[in-house]
Amino acid sequence: MKEIDAYIERYNKIQDAINASELYKNAVDSFKIGLKDFTFTPQEQANAYATFLAQTITGLQAQSMEMALKLQVAQVQAEDLRGKSAIETNILKSQALAQAINAQTAQATLEQEKIKCQVLIKSANDNTEINKSNALVQYMNVIGNANNYANLTAGELHTKIRDSIMAIGKDGSLDMKSIEDLEKQKAQKVIIYASKTDISVGEIITFGVISNIADVKTIEWDFGGTTFIGSENMQYRFDTIGYHEVSVRISDGETTHSNNLRVLVR
Repeated sequence: MKEIDAYIERYNKIQDAINASELYKNAVDSFKIGLKDFTFTPQEQANAYATFLAQTITGLQAQSMEMALKLQVAQVQAEDLRGKSAIETNILKSQALAQAINAQTAQATLEQEKIKCQVLIKSANDNTEINKSNALVQYMNVIGNANNYANLTAGELHTKIRDSIMAIGKDGSLDMKSIEDLEKQKAQKVIIYASKTDISVGEIITFGVISNIADVKTIEWDFGGTTFIGSENMQYRFDTIGYHEVSVRISDGETTHSNNLRVLVR
């Protein structure tokens, strides 16, 4: 199994480090020097030496095994932490993407409303011209059927009526250009998300950004005056308590779009 092989590899590295440090040799030399201060028979010296070696080797091996296990546990904990952080980041990114999708949906709705407005304006203007023509035809019919045509067309009333008919739609016609061009004013969406927004001093936080900007040239992060030209994901830690503003600016080469996020450091 990979776990067992990894454990054996760590144990061997620890043993190699112990051997390289001459810990065994120094312990044995110290033991031999200490034996000179006592009177032992050769057999007693041999037994003491064997017991010492057995205890020393066993003790160091036990320490090597314990250290190798601790390293293995630490590695598993680190991998679990990285996995948890990755999951949290993906959840936050998914939430941010959902907001962006909602923004795109809203933009599509605005486009539909724009088309409806354009149709209504054209219809209103067309109706105005039709009404103007109908009014003119009706007035001409009145004149044509009048018993005293000369008196009707010579007076001031005729001029006022004619001018009023011709003025229909002249000043009040709706212009499609009066509606904002939603395509040019398309709302670009820049969303910042963070693994946490209530953090401790020195705690490393992962920040990310997503946007609906098609051709991103540069992404600039600003952590309260400290700026980085980076990617969509950044890690940062704050060394002072209080509220801190994190901002990001995304440029497509022509226009820069930005947004910010406030975090609390305790």
